[in-house]
Amino acid sequence: MMGSGAHLYQVGICPRILQLSRPRCRPLNLHTRSSAEAAVLSGLAGTDRVSPPASQQQAVFWEFQQLGLSEKAISSILKKYPAYLKWDVAQDLQPAIQQWHDQLGQNVEKALRRDACLLSYTAVRRQEHYAWLLSIGVQDPQQLIVKEPRILGYSLKAMQDRVNALIATGCSLQQVAALLERHPRIMLKKEEALQNQLLFVAQVLEMPVTSSEVLDFVLTINPNSNFFACDVNTLREGLAFLKKTGVSKKGLANGLKHNVCSVRPGEMQLRCQHLTARLGLSNKSLTRILKNQPGVLARQPARLDINLRRLEGLRFSASQVQSMATRQPTLLTANWDTALQKEKWHVLSNIMHMPLERLVSSPAILQSAMEKLLSRWQFLCLLANAGHLKNSSPIDILCNSIADTDKQFAEVFNCKGMHLVYDESFKKACLANYVPKFLDA
Repeated sequence: MMGSGAHLYQVGICPRILQLSRPRCRPLNLHTRSSAEAAVLSGLAGTDRVSPPASQQQAVFWEFQQLGLSEKAISSILKKYPAYLKWDVAQDLQPAIQQWHDQLGQNVEKALRRDACLLSYTAVRRQEHYAWLLSIGVQDPQQLIVKEPRILGYSLKAMQDRVNALIATGCSLQQVAALLERHPRIMLKKEEALQNQLLFVAQVLEMPVTSSEVLDFVLTINPNSNFFACDVNTLREGLAFLKKTGVSKKGLANGLKHNVCSVRPGEMQLRCQHLTARLGLSNKSLTRILKNQPGVLARQPARLDINLRRLEGLRFSASQVQSMATRQPTLLTANWDTALQKEKWHVLSNIMHMPLERLVSSPAILQSAMEKLLSRWQFLCLLANAGHLKNSSPIDILCNSIADTDKQFAEVFNCKGMHLVYDESFKKACLANYVPKFLDA
């Protein structure tokens, strides 16, 4: 435990620099083929009576490699849209790649992964769709196409029908544009299915479908979830399972946000059993976890195991991990391999010298923002050095007040001349001698 924070300010500043580099494309060897390339080319050749010559296939493969696509990604694209293998490389393929690269830059790689047909869409079609998206209020049509390029495969009439269906549920055109920017996948659903999806959300929230709260809620759903890819029956089955486990109305809404209801009930049951066995939970503890964080059921068991191993690697015992997971279920869904989490653990263990027992009793500390932790710690150390903390330590106060807002925290310690301000240089000093490593190393 630290009695004074004075020595923290004597550490030299050496900011950590992250070097991000894009892997270079490896040109295709015209004399040899990788197993991935050979597999896709031989497989595609068998689907047509007349297959393109080998040199043509290799040239097409090589052109895609110049975009930075891996051989596996190229194989997938060519399986989904084998017509590229018959395109004239110089007259058709290269101009199409260049045209889309001029439009999307490096994002053309992402768009191609999401829609293998991307290069087949003409400039005229793209411009028509861009103009239509702008007309309904979409701010950045280009970014929307990167997120969901399959929209270009639909006619403007089909998309207008979907917009009309949303307006029929009570949405304004401005709200439709916001919804489309957040969840462009809605344009891929039929009008009736789209209306049923919104009606399902309204039923979960126990509100009229025309209520603005319904759309506001949909806008909070994780854009990477499978919510709009699922049919309503699947969502209803998932919701029914959560209700059986005792999840509250708020928990059900939370489950919708975090992709839980798209998981089949049978798979949910298996994940509950895995979590119970892995943590040694009682039915009561499992129910408590699911009530507070049903999102744990959206995680694959293998991913949960990785998170638990990381926590155990921090020297927590199995019983301590169980206690923390029950108190703070979001610990189970956090990614403990990020640089930020590793830095945070360094600060907690090597700068604050936080006892494990305090983290077990206050697990929210582990998921607090770094700025929040450091600004409060620096403030408390200054108070301790000035003799304002008589019967308490910075660690005790930090743990007991971690749930307070900055305003509430500052009001408790209204000391003249001392302010709760985040100091970036203090963070750099704390991390001066830090060497990134795995948490369980």
